[in-house]
Amino acid sequence: CQAQLANVIAPIRTRNGGPAWRQTIFHPFALTARYARGTVLRTEPVSPRYETKKYGDVPVLDTVAVHDEETGELTVFAVNRGGEDLPLDLDLRGLPGMSALSHVSLAAGDDPEATNTEAEPDTVTPREMNPPTLDGGRCSVRLPAVSWNVLRFGNRL
Repeated sequence: CQAQLANVIAPIRTRNGGPAWRQTIFHPFALTARYARGTVLRTEPVSPRYETKKYGDVPVLDTVAVHDEETGELTVFAVNRGGEDLPLDLDLRGLPGMSALSHVSLAAGDDPEATNTEAEPDTVTPREMNPPTLDGGRCSVRLPAVSWNVLRFGNRL
């Protein structure tokens, strides 16, 4: 549910008589709506931490995994809140036969405060990364600095 669909705090901005463009928040909503199907799995990410004034000590990495029993697909959503690339190691041995399908990342690059505007509507958009490689049910992937990521795996059985 998204309360505001256009302008102010919305995922889509527009100007009267002008174009519409997607805010950066649009993409996580769209990709989550597309791939978050099935059973949410328990994840236990281990990562560096940092101190915030409002929330105290928080992890740099956060993850959510969803397994779709109908299709056999596993989707891992991962956020890297840190200012440097972060390795993510996944153990998928509990789901035999998985192969990597894709890795999509939404990152602002050198400017973590970059936004999409009417003049530059595609400043921050999802981009395809190299899919991770699995070896014996384990895989490692690097998450770009200050990024939101979707890693998809499929079952070959």
